[in-house]
Amino acid sequence: MSLLARKNKTSFAEDHWTGSEAAVFHEQTKHTRVELIKRTPRIRTYLSDLKCIQETGRNYKEYDIYRQIPLSDIQLQKQSLSEALKTRRSSYNFNGEALSFTDLSDLLGAAAGVTIKRPLSRQLPDEVLASRSYPSGGGLYPCELYVVAVNVEGLAAGFYHYDNARHGLDPIADASGIAQLATQCLATQYFPNIACALIITSVFERTVTKYGDRGYRLALLEAGHLMQNLLLTATAQGLGNLCWGAYQDNEVASLLQTDVLAEPPVHMAFVGHCGAAV
Repeated sequence: MSLLARKNKTSFAEDHWTGSEAAVFHEQTKHTRVELIKRTPRIRTYLSDLKCIQETGRNYKEYDIYRQIPLSDIQLQKQSLSEALKTRRSSYNFNGEALSFTDLSDLLGAAAGVTIKRPLSRQLPDEVLASRSYPSGGGLYPCELYVVAVNVEGLAAGFYHYDNARHGLDPIADASGIAQLATQCLATQYFPNIACALIITSVFERTVTKYGDRGYRLALLEAGHLMQNLLLTATAQGLGNLCWGAYQDNEVASLLQTDVLAEPPVHMAFVGHCGAAV
């Protein structure tokens, strides 16, 4: 009997993992000695080739800057990290109270904003890597963050992309698609009362081009790191938050105006005030 079998005390009536497409893919993206040897030259190229170094520094999307809505400076000073870790829970009783524009700015900036910019190479002094507070394989940052504003003071309801380099919101679509999103997410019971939805997408090419199939894993891990940042920051602000996985990928991508293969949604959460409305 294997060590895993001896230690596993959970009994399942059926095996839904072994032989599944997910299990096969996981097996095929494992690091073996042979695969590491094969991938190492490509990874080293990204540390020395100037063109590849430039690619590393251009790990973000740009929309029309003239339509961008600037966010306010970060002023997050409400709760310690230890308290946020102790009190973070999934919330289900959103009360419909509006989220202030300042709180939204703080949430996005603290959790997903650029924390430091540093030169990528001595040969390319003008090329910088815009680092954030969450880890990313190779600093390639495949994840993009979108905000669906439902009830935010001073911000029209609608779909926005968060530009972390400039700390601003890029308008994508008006509020006409919000009801459709709620239906596609099987979350019509929450959308009237949440302040916003946060959607993380992944531009997989940013990591796969360097790390091969393993880059897919790295991109999904990053989505988890970023989402935890968002949840803990929201908790520190006294805001309720709820991760959500019951969304229709293709339909959500359509509402965000992203390509469902090149940049699909990979994570989602709802944020808002909870309890009795003030």
